[in-house]
Amino acid sequence: MDYQYQKMMSKYNQCKTGNIAMDMVTEALAFYKSKGKKIKIISLSSNYWRLFLIFMRKQKPDLFIDDDGLQFNNVLIRKGHRFMAQNIEFEFEKKIILADA
Repeated sequence: MDYQYQKMMSKYNQCKTGNIAMDMVTEALAFYKSKGKKIKIISLSSNYWRLFLIFMRKQKPDLFIDDDGLQFNNVLIRKGHRFMAQNIEFEFEKKIILADA
């Protein structure tokens, strides 16, 4: 089990589905929301992507997954590249600050 995941689960213990990939996604969303960061894309390693899909298809058998991945809580969840260093990677939305001229 990943150290970052264990740390996140111990502090933000909101849901335990029994599926590590689903737990990681939901806990990451809760963690970064509490920090004021909005996640745009979550990439999962191929094994974690497969686990995530198994859980989602049990919940919604008619689940539609396009080439980009699937939308979950307004975040794109997709299969990452096969050379990922971690099991889960995040891409955050960029904040745009406008200054008066």
